[in-house]
Amino acid sequence: MRLLNKVALVTGSSSGIGRAIALRYAREGAKVACADITPTARSPVPNELDITTHDAISQEGGQAFFLQTDVGDASQMENAVLKTAQQFGRLDIMVNNAGVSLESRTPARIHETTNELYDTTMRINTRSVFLGSKYAITQMLKQDPHPSGDRGWIINLSSILGIVAATENPSYCASKGAVSNLTRQVALDYARDRIHANAICPGYTRTAIYEETTEYMHAAADLIRRHPFNGPGLPDDIARVAVVLASEDASWMTGAVVPVDGGYTARFSFASIGTLVAVTTAALLRPSICNQTALSFPVTMRLDGVAPPPDAVEPKSQREKDEDVEDLKAIDNAPEVDAFGDEANAEVKYKTLKWWQCGMFMIAESVSLGVLSLPATMTALGLVPSLILIIGLGILALYTGYVIGQFRERHPYIHNLADAGEILMGSFGRELFGLGQILFSIFIMGSHIVTFTVMMNTITDHGTCSIVFSIVAFVICLVLSLPRTIKNLTYISTASFLSIFSAVMITMIGVGVQYKGGQNISITTETNLYTAFSGVTQIMFAYCAHVAFFGLIAEMEEPKDFPKALCLLQGFEISLYVTAAIVIYYYVGNGVDSPALGSAGPVLKKVAYGMAIPTIIGAGVVNGHVGLKYIYVRIFRKSGRMHKNDWVSVGSWIGIGVTCWVIAWIIGEGIPSFSNLVSLISSLFASWFSFGLPGAYWLHMNYGQWWSSPRKCALTIINMLIFAIGGAMCGLGLYASGKAIHDDSSRSSFSCANNA
Repeated sequence: MRLLNKVALVTGSSSGIGRAIALRYAREGAKVACADITPTARSPVPNELDITTHDAISQEGGQAFFLQTDVGDASQMENAVLKTAQQFGRLDIMVNNAGVSLESRTPARIHETTNELYDTTMRINTRSVFLGSKYAITQMLKQDPHPSGDRGWIINLSSILGIVAATENPSYCASKGAVSNLTRQVALDYARDRIHANAICPGYTRTAIYEETTEYMHAAADLIRRHPFNGPGLPDDIARVAVVLASEDASWMTGAVVPVDGGYTARFSFASIGTLVAVTTAALLRPSICNQTALSFPVTMRLDGVAPPPDAVEPKSQREKDEDVEDLKAIDNAPEVDAFGDEANAEVKYKTLKWWQCGMFMIAESVSLGVLSLPATMTALGLVPSLILIIGLGILALYTGYVIGQFRERHPYIHNLADAGEILMGSFGRELFGLGQILFSIFIMGSHIVTFTVMMNTITDHGTCSIVFSIVAFVICLVLSLPRTIKNLTYISTASFLSIFSAVMITMIGVGVQYKGGQNISITTETNLYTAFSGVTQIMFAYCAHVAFFGLIAEMEEPKDFPKALCLLQGFEISLYVTAAIVIYYYVGNGVDSPALGSAGPVLKKVAYGMAIPTIIGAGVVNGHVGLKYIYVRIFRKSGRMHKNDWVSVGSWIGIGVTCWVIAWIIGEGIPSFSNLVSLISSLFASWFSFGLPGAYWLHMNYGQWWSSPRKCALTIINMLIFAIGGAMCGLGLYASGKAIHDDSSRSSFSCANNA
């Protein structure tokens, strides 16, 4: 065993080359710390999905543990080194493997490359190598030398594009070129300290990224045809070279930048002296190295000049070339980046939302006439249990909202629940969460159309057919949904805020004048499960704004200010809910209507409904905007189309709006017992979006560190309970709403009848 009792830290260890290196090191006797953003590969390769890297090592009798690490974050990289040294007593080998190739999705020349894409690439590919080397060397200098006399081994994964350039890959080429030269620089600085620093430059490798390109097999076939060894290679081919560089077999090697590409770059008519020396040295050390092939970037990389001689392959037709370009642009294997990208020169700017505007939008989305249903929950549950639930769930919603902000800070490319679902559950999670978000939004839109008809029937004493009122609501909501940015909905949000506050005040004043108060209230009450949880769901739905949080943060001017907006929302919500529920229930008692506007008397009921018009419309519009924006971003993400004011961009937004509002109108008018169906959908999704899933987000972010300290233990238990609470809310909510649908058959489809 060439690495017996050495301690290695490997970044990007969950899949591909990093996984192969970690497994190979363990088989050679090393103790391995596996660092990655997630422990499980985000790939379709079965043997990588079946078991995590550190578990695979443990099953083979090795020693390994997982460290959740954002390699571009200095504190997390330093913590990874410290945790490794604490766990195993020292650190001998640092493998900086983590990297991305974002331009494989959207090849572009430098003037077309977004600042965000460049910054993200440099952060993960280059900054991570700087941080890993810095903190690893700090640890190596503190500890006793290895028995061999060497203090440590730094192995950086560069690329053949760290040696030569390729078209339309400025960020990747710059990042990997920097890795190659940084390796040489570190080697010079620490050679006298007996710290080795070498880089491996992989070529094409059969990694998960490569496997996902099988639908473009003519591109893969072309690669194999032109490859000297009929490539690509395997991740383990790279791992074997990494073993050599970390062993005494390479005791006379430092500063080497070794291309391991199966001869792919040998077709170049030029090579640097450093490259020739590195290849020759590696070949002398172990002849099998000459047979290695690898790829640290997707098959979509195109190397100018790296091709067989003209007589070796028939030239491609222009049609074949065009097909290749389209295939290359279609491959979708890299992590997402910020949905809105660089807006410096954009016609339409999205990231302009101030924190207080964000807070107002969340209030408009969350607080509507539902607040006036809370007094009725006190009839079902009693005064004290209701207060405990209103305050308790409000505080819980504050915490879960904060966790959502943390999760989005950890993954800055998240724009919606589908993005979060992809992180948790891969492509299945993306589609499941995305479907849930759009269904939830459309049903909420439909509920506000129905509420508008109730309001108009109340004010006009059923002045005309209810369907006419619903069509009016549809048109108003559609027109107000035309702005594409959340900032341009600020006026609607503010009007909605003032509207609901005024409606609540009028209702409280009205019941205070008409009733003596304190005559018919219950501190606690006996009830059945159905009635009790119907009341609980009313409180739960009052805190269901979280579905919009990811999208709101994405459009904030300063995402770090999101906690301020969250505190504004929860502070207002809890205060208003508690005040309105206590005052109205105290005066009216157990006979209070739901919503409580009906208890204010016939005249004040109409006045209060009139004041509530902006919130009835506004809350529907802002909730609808969340669903519309998800579809819009899903279609046009990274295309640049969202930032334009041309007919395609504007027309697409209007088309999405018309489609969604028509669907909302149809289901609102066409489905009997629609309000109960909204409760069913809300139980199914809001219970998870606002409560259960944030617990999963926290557990995902802290995977591998759940029991690392007393504080972590407490938070782990809390978040497991939060996840369980979400599940309980979902299950019991489905029961309560399902029973309500079963028992209620009073409403017919598309009816002109008075629904007030």
